Amino acid sequence: RASRSGAASLGMPPTELLLLLSAAPAVTTVAPPAVTTTDMHDWLPAPPVSSGGATAAFRFAAAVGSGMVLAAAPKQAVVWGFCEAGASVDVVFRGQTIRATVAPDHATGASTTWRALLPATGASFEKHSLEARSGGRTLRLSDVLFGEVWVCSGQSNMQYPLGTPTCWNATNVNCSNPHTKQCSFGCTADAGAEIASMADFDGG
Repeated sequence: RASRSGAASLGMPPTELLLLLSAAPAVTTVAPPAVTTTDMHDWLPAPPVSSGGATAAFRFAAAVGSGMVLAAAPKQAVVWGFCEAGASVDVVFRGQTIRATVAPDHATGASTTWRALLPATGASFEKHSLEARSGGRTLRLSDVLFGEVWVCSGQSNMQYPLGTPTCWNATNVNCSNPHTKQCSFGCTADAGAEIASMADFDGG
């Protein structure tokens, strides 16, 4: 019935309508892609690969790298990373070899970490290097400084340069010459006394 009524509405015999329908291309239904849930570690960067092609289990943590600033004396800075269970790791710093502590990580215990406590090193602009050694492999870091890192936050009006390491004029600490700026900024009368009193707040 449907073929006859449809043929009548199109003005053609039922046999021609059937031939037309049989020649029409088949409609293919495309299923939507399956939605899968992935673990966070699936999209994290892959760990470094050793020259042999296998995953390098012995490595520094991502937070440890060349050019970093570590806590200065009297604190002892810590460097750490990952290794195979049962491995031994030595850290060489300023001619001293330090045996690292190897243990399961504190988060899940699924990974093995190593950590070494460096000797207390005074703050300076001297660049240091250190090495971590394990199983015949050596990892090197360079341009490591010791000091303090101050993180400031606020609006754009707090953005000011601090000056160069040589901009401070010690002979004008009390602003006896008001026409001489300190590090591109004006100076304050009796600033010497204020600077001297700072030692009382940080232990000297």
